[in-house]
Amino acid sequence: MGVLIEKVDDLQEVENIVENIVESYTRNLAQESKIIIKPNICAPFSPESGVTTHHEIIKGALNALSRFKNVYIVESDTTSSDFKDNIKVWNPSFLSDYPNTSLVNLSEEKTSTRKIKGLEKEYNIDFADLLKNFDYLINIPVLKAHIYAKISVGMKNLFGLLSVKNKSQYHLYIHDLLVALLKEFRPNLTIVDGIQALEGQGPIFGNPVGAGIFMTGDNVVEVDYIASKFIGVDPFSVKYLKNAIETQMGHSIHNIEVSGNYPTVKNFKTYPTLIYQISYILLKHPKSDVNSILRLMDVPEQTKRNTPKLLQGLCEIGMISFDKNTDGYEISKKEDFIKLFPETKHIFKN
Repeated sequence: MGVLIEKVDDLQEVENIVENIVESYTRNLAQESKIIIKPNICAPFSPESGVTTHHEIIKGALNALSRFKNVYIVESDTTSSDFKDNIKVWNPSFLSDYPNTSLVNLSEEKTSTRKIKGLEKEYNIDFADLLKNFDYLINIPVLKAHIYAKISVGMKNLFGLLSVKNKSQYHLYIHDLLVALLKEFRPNLTIVDGIQALEGQGPIFGNPVGAGIFMTGDNVVEVDYIASKFIGVDPFSVKYLKNAIETQMGHSIHNIEVSGNYPTVKNFKTYPTLIYQISYILLKHPKSDVNSILRLMDVPEQTKRNTPKLLQGLCEIGMISFDKNTDGYEISKKEDFIKLFPETKHIFKN
């Protein structure tokens, strides 16, 4: 059905428009249908920060879903923060108006292990049993830059369906894992919150940009493709999106029908990903120790805390080596590194 882009003039209008959109998509569902809503509440920040989903979009969806008996808003703990703390700042008090809706921390739910398959490997991951046999998934991400994945929109928002708190263990494989998650949990409807987009060092430490739009569509790959172009990022430079497009998960990606006309965001800033920065440093400064690497990186201090684990992970999969005599790291096989992290290709050419 293509992608709809709506300009936001006031938040009350957003609530009404979203209500109409969700109602039109769900009108044929049975009243007993189990509906999952996945917003982005990944940190203790208000929606005005550009980090978390605006209440008005959630309200619009819930207004349309009032006839259903089983509606669940789901999120999980993150590596750096807990659901309970994130929710306090996000302030879910408005949910008391929706008695059919439950707010669920997936990290506290009973889980079962599922085997999901990306393009490069298989993953055995624990998912909440609540995510079994649902009838409809509404995905409500925030439009962001991302220090690991380059951009974070609909596909990246599925990462929050993982119950485990230590999600950083999957950052090395994030592009492949997102494709695997999409195969397992394909959203029926994606609504992108671009009211306040987040540029720079997202998904948390960026700068809010008043993009003033939201997007909707029933194909998350198509939505992400248009969202990427909207902020001036080449969709094919985002590995997980490129993989999804090339494996036909976006279907007719080059013939997307876009309704609405709104100019792209000018000079939206995305920083080099963490992997990109590490590879650049080790190419220019081989055998650098961890302190030297951290000193040369252009990322927030809290992100730097995850870097030693990332270096260890790169060693474990043979991408870099560690010299115990010098405490230094260097890239092992450039060809393998480029294959796993294609965004680094031109670094090795220069």
